[in-house]
Amino acid sequence: MKHVFHKPLESLSEKQHWYLGRYLNLSHELTDAYQLKEMFRSWFDQAKQEQENPGLGIKEGLYAF
Repeated sequence: MKHVFHKPLESLSEKQHWYLGRYLNLSHELTDAYQLKEMFRSWFDQAKQEQENPGLGIKEGLYAF
C-alpha cells in the first residue's frame, strides 16, 4: 500500500484513505513527512499555473512554507 503516499490526498479512494490513516497513526515522523509532501505538491501545482511574473511568485510561495 505504499502507493497511497504517492497519490494526491484528494484522489485517494475511501479504502486508500483508511490505509493512509492507519499508517500515519503509527509514526509522528511519517505524518510530518506526508504533510510536507502535500504542502510541496500544493505549492508546485500553484507555481505551474502562475503566468504573470512566475519567478517571483514561486520564490515567495516557497518561502511562505
